[in-house]
Amino acid sequence: MEEIPAELFPIQAASDTAFPELHREDWLLQSMAIEPISPAAVRAYANRRFLLYSLLFVALIVLPGLILGLNFLLERGWPLWLVRTGIFLTLGAFFLFFFAILAVLLSRFRAIKHLGIAPAKPGQGSSQDASMLAKRHGRILEYGVLDSENFWRYAKPFPVFRIENRGGQFFASPGLPPRVHGLLSRLPTEKIWNRLRIQSGPQGVQTSRPVGRAGYFLQDLWLLEEMLNVLEKSSQ
Repeated sequence: MEEIPAELFPIQAASDTAFPELHREDWLLQSMAIEPISPAAVRAYANRRFLLYSLLFVALIVLPGLILGLNFLLERGWPLWLVRTGIFLTLGAFFLFFFAILAVLLSRFRAIKHLGIAPAKPGQGSSQDASMLAKRHGRILEYGVLDSENFWRYAKPFPVFRIENRGGQFFASPGLPPRVHGLLSRLPTEKIWNRLRIQSGPQGVQTSRPVGRAGYFLQDLWLLEEMLNVLEKSSQ
């Protein structure tokens, strides 16, 4: 595990942890939808995640490996025409997988529209970093990628605090509002939160983690909204 900053203290899990389904995309999509969505669309969204990962694995690992293997066979004396045919077929398969990946991404994007998420237009959002906006429950939340990290942001001032997660364990800075502490203590200790960072202050509240863990952006949105709910209650 990476070294934990000395100023952060661990948040101990409460005995009555809640939200056991947070690792399931179908549960998240169904529970977070602000527009009607069919159970079939929910199941398809979750299943296509594994299809997407499989397509990416083949396109980025298997097919380049085949090309390297064909070049090796050419050096071993295989006929040039045979190797070239294999390379052309592999490149053709790569483009087919590329379009298949686009089709899966588009189908998943159509599903998250039920969450009020849509591409950000020029001039929308608090900065140019936002690529999507989520208009939900009277708030506008921004999603984007900055400095190799994907983020959700709500641009409204809140108390200053910092939260990090390492291997499923939450750590927080002094000054963490008690209601936020209570929320985090009730979350199950799962690695879906690994590498998640949350920063709150005058510029707003922002969740972020490396782009390699962008597959958890629904969990990040869920937690940000739950945190905003308790912060707004604390300020009333």
